[in-house]
Amino acid sequence: MYEDPYYTDSIIRPGCVHYRLRQDRVILGYMQIGPTRSVYYSKDNFWWRSEPIEFKQKDRSTEIYDANRQMIFEHDLVRQRRQSEKDYTKVGIVVWNAARDRFDINYIEEGKVERFQKGRKPSPFRDDLKVSAQMFPVDESP
Repeated sequence: MYEDPYYTDSIIRPGCVHYRLRQDRVILGYMQIGPTRSVYYSKDNFWWRSEPIEFKQKDRSTEIYDANRQMIFEHDLVRQRRQSEKDYTKVGIVVWNAARDRFDINYIEEGKVERFQKGRKPSPFRDDLKVSAQMFPVDESP
């Protein structure tokens, strides 16, 4: 069995939940909640400390990494490569489906929504996806 060398990287900690912290469209940092409910903050999603980062919104992490080993969060614009192709051509937005308690990908051009992860024990990596931007909702209330 092939083991991905990135899987043992220090940024992947079993049992942790991650969030991207932001103020409107500006990403301020990241939050990591450990299995014992300990909370750590990071400006770069690599070095962690207990000093809080002030934020207005937080985006859930899928706890999955893309082909570039970048963590995928809700509101990320992703490009997907079909198995038979080498280019990443299918474009979608990662969305949280609260009714089903799961992540979905809303494919822009096709107008359809698919489950983000399939199977019982998903891999921590999605080599068929690349994060290319973020599509943050804008609060236009005064």
